[in-house]
Amino acid sequence: MIRAARPLDRLAGGALWVALAVVLLPLAGMVWLAVRHLPAVWLAPRGLWPAIRGSLSVVGVGLALAVPAGLCGGVWVAEVRQGFLARAVRLSAALLGGASGVVVGYAALFALVHGFGWGFGTAAGGLALAAVMLPQVVGATTEAVAAVPDALRDASLALGANRRTTVWRVVAPAAAPRILAGVLGAASLGIGETAALACTLGWTGVPSAAGSYLTRAVWSSVRRPESGAAALAVLLLVVLALRAAADRMGGRS
Repeated sequence: MIRAARPLDRLAGGALWVALAVVLLPLAGMVWLAVRHLPAVWLAPRGLWPAIRGSLSVVGVGLALAVPAGLCGGVWVAEVRQGFLARAVRLSAALLGGASGVVVGYAALFALVHGFGWGFGTAAGGLALAAVMLPQVVGATTEAVAAVPDALRDASLALGANRRTTVWRVVAPAAAPRILAGVLGAASLGIGETAALACTLGWTGVPSAAGSYLTRAVWSSVRRPESGAAALAVLLLVVLALRAAADRMGGRS
């Protein structure tokens, strides 16, 4: 067995501890500031509740659009694999996955807010978030369905079930934990999105802004850092909870 040199091990371990301290120290300061000022910020006339409600509303609309489309697209890609539609779904998911939130946000701003005259609102923001979350839902569904053993499909077909019944009654339930983990991961991605929502729900400098959301509360609190820290702490807690739930669901499969 070849062992790495001890000095190199110690150097690598020290570098890891330094990197951990660089990440955790600012985070600890932010959490301390948030805990110190959170009661006052929460009880303020506007508080954090409008931002939390706005984020949950727009993410809910985005999930309502992205989950059915992503589920159907992922199942189609995993089960059919060939054909024009399967290639189109894969290409569309790859293109959306490679586009940043700024690109999606500006596309929604020009097409929905101004082009179709929707204005700043939850509908435009939800559709923009759906475009951001859709690639992850498609990818998670594709991987989850592809991981289901072929023996289950063969057994269902041998008992007389057709292909459609096999997919939706046998394959989809077996892949459900991993699919749900992907949906939760997409939700955590959507609730932390800033650029797409800034272009569709508005920001501080836009008089016609439709409402607040958590990342906007963080962004617009330059003069009140305690408010930004509180909003960021809530945002991190929500994202961590969603990620933990996603990891737990993914581990059950």
